[in-house]
Amino acid sequence: MLETRQAMVISDASTDPAWVQVPEVAWIGSYAGAPIQVQGEVIGFLNADSATPGFFTQAHAERLQAFADQVSLALQNARLYQESQKRLANLSLVFDTSAAVSTSLDADTVLEATARQITAALKIEDCTIYGWQRKRNAIVCLVDYSPDLSWWQPEAPGTVYDLADYPTSRQVLDERRPVIVQASDPKADPAELAWMALEEVQTVLMVPMIVRDESFGILEIMQSAKSGERQFTPTEVALCQTLANQAAAALENARLFREIRRRVDHLATLSRIGLSITAALDLHQVLDTLYDQIRRILDVGAFYVALYDEASGTIEFPLLTGVTSPGHIEPMNIDQESGITGYVIQTREPLHVADTWAIPDESAYQPIPLIELPTRSYIGVPLLLRESVIGILSIQSHEPGAYTRADVELLTTIASQASIAIDNARLFQVVEGAKREWESTFDAMQDAIVL
Repeated sequence: MLETRQAMVISDASTDPAWVQVPEVAWIGSYAGAPIQVQGEVIGFLNADSATPGFFTQAHAERLQAFADQVSLALQNARLYQESQKRLANLSLVFDTSAAVSTSLDADTVLEATARQITAALKIEDCTIYGWQRKRNAIVCLVDYSPDLSWWQPEAPGTVYDLADYPTSRQVLDERRPVIVQASDPKADPAELAWMALEEVQTVLMVPMIVRDESFGILEIMQSAKSGERQFTPTEVALCQTLANQAAAALENARLFREIRRRVDHLATLSRIGLSITAALDLHQVLDTLYDQIRRILDVGAFYVALYDEASGTIEFPLLTGVTSPGHIEPMNIDQESGITGYVIQTREPLHVADTWAIPDESAYQPIPLIELPTRSYIGVPLLLRESVIGILSIQSHEPGAYTRADVELLTTIASQASIAIDNARLFQVVEGAKREWESTFDAMQDAIVL
């Protein structure tokens, strides 16, 4: 029947050569059967047996085929119903996840909602989302959620994995397509298999998170070895991809929102700084106000303003905060001892050092530490007034990588305002000095008058 796809009758099983004698069914004297077909493919058979030889006729076979065709329709309807219900459930999940992540501009909320929805929908034991740090060729854990903490201890956010050690993960990011790794697959990447063995993981599905045709990171779901191998269906993989892309878009929106809010805050800060320092005519008041406003928006572990005298080549430090010693720094000649400050003055360009402890010996600049434990992150921007450099404004942090390019741009803009305010304060000092000298001279002249 599998070959002919036709109903058949065996009138006498004891004499028909097509009948295979098996002890368990030796009682059968007559047989009728009909294939069950779905879309031209035989998926089963409808069988009827009788102990009486010659019981079934061709008429029985035709009736049986009619029943088989009804069974086929019923099975197709059941399959379609199951598929429609599954699609409805998937669409509902997509909708619920979309509602959860699209209504929030908080990255942590988006990550947590996505991981929870996926683990619940696919009944898996862990979901981890990684961000891709392209410059470092690494992925960093953003969230790791598991409903079963007895099996899995979530990774701490910020855990970094070098992609050079995990080529399969890099492949997912580069090719932007999902990859399933089974612990039983000898052809899988040895690094992935070693990690899976160590963590008692049986199956891993890695899905790229794509936004604007670019890989943002990886969504990774896992099945433990105790639960056995998991065969993800194409529908499940497609569902994970959809949810991963939704999460990537939501995270990008959250990033853009933070960027816009940061820029608004920076513009407000620039306005405050401009109003504050231009209203002051005392140099120390200008510098103190400058420091107070900057530390409100940036991580400032140390701060200094160095003023440069081009004629003598010396720099002095009218404001230095964030160090316990020394309390006073003598003027320095940048031709004799340049350091980072002298380098910024000479190049007239901003300098951003992510980690001062990692500056190569052959670098064009070297820091001059003022304390036993120097700071790590450094930004120095020149104070420019017309065509001259009048000094440098610097912020520093004890954490490496504390500053971004946007921070450098902000500080550069602040420095342009500060240069004018500092010059105005200096001119005011000159005028005030001249005024006092004139008043002193005038007073002396009055004392000398004789009538």
